[in-house]
Amino acid sequence: MNESKPMKDIKERMISAIGATSSLALRISEFESKPDQWFEHFAQTIDDSPYGLDEWIAALAAFQEWEIQQGRILPLDQQLEYLNCCTEGISGQAVALPLPQLLKHYLMSNGVDAS
Repeated sequence: MNESKPMKDIKERMISAIGATSSLALRISEFESKPDQWFEHFAQTIDDSPYGLDEWIAALAAFQEWEIQQGRILPLDQQLEYLNCCTEGISGQAVALPLPQLLKHYLMSNGVDAS
């Protein structure tokens, strides 16, 4: 399956921003077999939130740091859904915190359910 140009651009920006050898970049490569599905969902989630791509990348990187600290590994799609819940939790409010800080607040307050 060929990636559409917008999805390829998002993927390239993400990997460039986080570093090609980072654990997050390696986890993103898990979606090679279905890139358009995941990246299209990711792009739509970003479009529906008050945060831009750079904030989402930073938040996913912060999630990776949290995983290391907690000794847990969550699927990338579950991380995306958790971040989406964080942004929905502030829906209708002015964006007060950068998304990585909002994530840390939610992780400390609510934790993450095991799946």
